[in-house]
Amino acid sequence: MMEMLKWGAAAMLLTWFCNRTSLGRWRCWQGQELFTRCSSCHAVTEQNKVGPHPSGIFGRPAGTVAGARYSKAMQS
Repeated sequence: MMEMLKWGAAAMLLTWFCNRTSLGRWRCWQGQELFTRCSSCHAVTEQNKVGPHPSGIFGRPAGTVAGARYSKAMQS
């Protein structure tokens, strides 16, 4: 689960960075392509799907998104 969250966050950051810099334009599509693995369970918006949204993932304690379902291990 954490691995998926890390990849999702990395893909979103890569996509965001690529859209805002001229240096990253040549490979922006790779971030979007990478996030497609995660998008069936996670949304780019602050909407929860099967998994919680990755918005604000950095600095947020694991298992704390309101309305998302977590295992007992994730909650502790």
